[in-house]
Amino acid sequence: MLLCGTTSLRATQGGPLNVGYLVDEQFAYFGNPSTGDDKVSDWDIDSTGGTISSVYWKYASLGGALKMRKSFIPQATGSITLEFCFNLQAKIDGNIWAIRSGDTNAVVFKTSGGAFGYETSTGGFTALVANYAAQTNYAVRATLYPATHGFDVTVNGARAAGMPVAMRNTVSQVDSVYIETPAGLGEQQLYFVTVTKGYIVNERFTCATAGITPSGWGATTAGGLCSPQLLSTRTPIPNPKQPMGFRMDDTSTTAMATLNYSFTPNGSKLAWEYKFLLPAKVDGVIMYLRNGSSGGVTLTTSGGNIACYSTTSSTTTVWSNYVANVWYVVRVVLDPATDLADVYINGKYRTTIGYSGGNLSSMAFGTSMSGMGTMWIDDVLLYPFQERAADYVPDVAPISHGSLKVGMQTFFAGWRNGQHLGWDWIYRYPNHDPALGFYDEGNSEVMDWELKWMSEAGVDFFMDCWYGSTNGDPIKQPTFESTQGAIHEGYFYAKNTGNVQFAIADFSLSGATTTAAFQNAIVPYWVEYYFRDPRYMRIDNKAVVAFGNATDWVNGLGTATALAETNFLRTQISAAGYSGAILLARCGDANTAILSQLSAAGFDACYTYAWISNNITTIQSALTSQKTAGASATPHAIYPIGVSSQGRSGEAWDQTGPGYISPADFTTMNGWMKNTFAPSISSASATAAGGKMVLFDNWNEFGEGHYIAPTALLGYGATDGFGYLNGIRSVFLPASTVTNVVPTATQKARMNILYSRAWTGRTWAFDSIYPDTEGWMANFQVSSLDQQGGYLKGYSGGADPSIISADGYNIPTATYRHVEVRMQTVSSGTAARIYFTSNSDGTMSQAKSQAASTALVNDGAYHVYTFDMSTVPGWTGASAIRRLRFDPIDIGASASDVFSIDYIKVLP
Repeated sequence: MLLCGTTSLRATQGGPLNVGYLVDEQFAYFGNPSTGDDKVSDWDIDSTGGTISSVYWKYASLGGALKMRKSFIPQATGSITLEFCFNLQAKIDGNIWAIRSGDTNAVVFKTSGGAFGYETSTGGFTALVANYAAQTNYAVRATLYPATHGFDVTVNGARAAGMPVAMRNTVSQVDSVYIETPAGLGEQQLYFVTVTKGYIVNERFTCATAGITPSGWGATTAGGLCSPQLLSTRTPIPNPKQPMGFRMDDTSTTAMATLNYSFTPNGSKLAWEYKFLLPAKVDGVIMYLRNGSSGGVTLTTSGGNIACYSTTSSTTTVWSNYVANVWYVVRVVLDPATDLADVYINGKYRTTIGYSGGNLSSMAFGTSMSGMGTMWIDDVLLYPFQERAADYVPDVAPISHGSLKVGMQTFFAGWRNGQHLGWDWIYRYPNHDPALGFYDEGNSEVMDWELKWMSEAGVDFFMDCWYGSTNGDPIKQPTFESTQGAIHEGYFYAKNTGNVQFAIADFSLSGATTTAAFQNAIVPYWVEYYFRDPRYMRIDNKAVVAFGNATDWVNGLGTATALAETNFLRTQISAAGYSGAILLARCGDANTAILSQLSAAGFDACYTYAWISNNITTIQSALTSQKTAGASATPHAIYPIGVSSQGRSGEAWDQTGPGYISPADFTTMNGWMKNTFAPSISSASATAAGGKMVLFDNWNEFGEGHYIAPTALLGYGATDGFGYLNGIRSVFLPASTVTNVVPTATQKARMNILYSRAWTGRTWAFDSIYPDTEGWMANFQVSSLDQQGGYLKGYSGGADPSIISADGYNIPTATYRHVEVRMQTVSSGTAARIYFTSNSDGTMSQAKSQAASTALVNDGAYHVYTFDMSTVPGWTGASAIRRLRFDPIDIGASASDVFSIDYIKVLP
């Protein structure tokens, strides 16, 4: 795609956003899991002269003449902060990183004359790093002030001289990130690009240099290191995107090492959060937010606990018996209207305390004055607290659930654009469109809608698809929780968590996971974040824990070692106040030997992640066979949990699958699980988990193609997208009279910040790095239709060439009344035309079409053509558009004509 500025209207533009991420691109993983093909979700890319690929969870590799652009919600006031980290494998001029307004550069960073720097307001160049080094990371943080047209920049934590300075061009707003690499040899490794707004402090030390205190922060030593340092000593660095934390070593019993930060006095309601770790327990560390040097809130370690001071200077324990070498997350919400502060530890509300001090203006972290040891600090945030909107998620309907526990697996936490493969893969298929829109995972409003829908269908708990480090280092956050995650941010702070509990389904453990890593890093983290949470799923007061890679783990460790590990886990769970644990092993085999191995390794039951079948008779037979095989397992029987599946398509990941189970058959399967299969397990063993719970496959695996969450799945989602949830409710809550509700456009906009293509009726941008026509195909007299380099290109085979989109879109006509196409033509033709079908008329006709408002310009350049559908009765008279046909050369075409389409958009 040619990266032109965005001038078109967007009726449902994301937001508003007062605090948070406008762009959160981690370049973690954008290769197709089946084919390896690359698609950088929501980036406009011109790859005709360059390449881009990903190194799994490390960086994007850019080479050659590549241009890429990421749009975000336009910003005209306040400040926004751009952060990016790059590593050039060879020194080469002409690399550009910019913030833009349309096509106009507001701030431009580039390499020039062997230096890295920025363009001045007069077009000159100022070096920030006079002689930058190849194969070296450079992390840049630029804070822009659109209203005053200035910016401030640090490189590797050091503030440049003479800041702030004027922008390259005076613009009224900024709306995109632009990156360009030059032609020639040389690879750029790009680790992340983020754009944030609204934070008073957002310090993750991603732009810091080891040994140097970042600009704006102060530090005092106490006999040892007191500076940013690598979190891990392993080579290569396990997490190159967030490698640093702030380390304070204290070797004195009469002094303390400190990290402090001052800010403009603020009297609004604030949220303050941070992570800290103590490799060895020590009393007396402090963490405070104050008005200068007094008042505010102070947390400390006291008597082996985490505590906070109240206004009477007495301490209140907020977390008993904290564990050494475990990262803890503290969040404090301070309300000056009441002089009260709510304290949360690891996402759990702990207490409300009084505080004083007026306008807050400083924070500090310090080691113990009388003790010695090391303290780590990371991910320090301070921002205006955001109240829930007046039209927040409606309350959950009061429903009494049954005694048979209903679980939803797997809750996939990767739907935060920029954190995983991204929404582009899903967006190609309209039957996958979520009722939530293309949402930002980690938003509590997203989670509250999901919890409402689950609870009102009779679901008691969901299992989070958990991924985390297994190398033995302390876990700072799970893989999908680096900025905002489904569990740690979304669920822990949602309002509907009292209705649906959670459990973890680990997919990280393998035969290479050592006992030290499991017992000293993984299990302590699970205990402190999950098992100590009163919302964690339990049956008969036993914690439910699933192991997604159980057979690989047991085979790798050996049965005896695996049994020692599961016994250790049970001991730790019991110590957390449970009566025991129910350990589930993912295994779909009806093989007594395999099930005996799992039994001997300490597992209580088995379950299947997904039945790759759309035939419920086949699934019922598989469960029955597995039950028979499990009955003969030794040293004890191991029975399966009943799992009802939606089927599987796989199309979004470019996979094949058997297809979907109809809602009617799905409902029948649910009834069989409840009334036949679960009772048969209870008859075989009164204590077996399979008689106490059932599971469903799967909540939101939109890419793999099995998802019960409400979507636009035609023919399967009933009339409102709730076909499968209705099939659960009708069996497990037969007396329920719940009416399904979905978010309004305004509500969806608050949850759809990061994925800009969701802001239009539909956008086909043709930006894949591999040939992908995004559902468009030749309709008539078009040959060699192909997508490459960011364009959809075709050749006319006659006088009436046309292409046609996939069917099944649901584009509301009340909102979207225009189609916009950016296209190049090599032709003597004079016009282009759009045809369509609607939900009320499935045929194409001349009456249901519109010509472009301007004639074709055949000059070899790309031009924007607009089609005004507001004057076409067939469009305005329908409620939604299902399909488009495009005639790129409608009048005057010949067999030698060529067309190249940059994008097709449906707009207000």
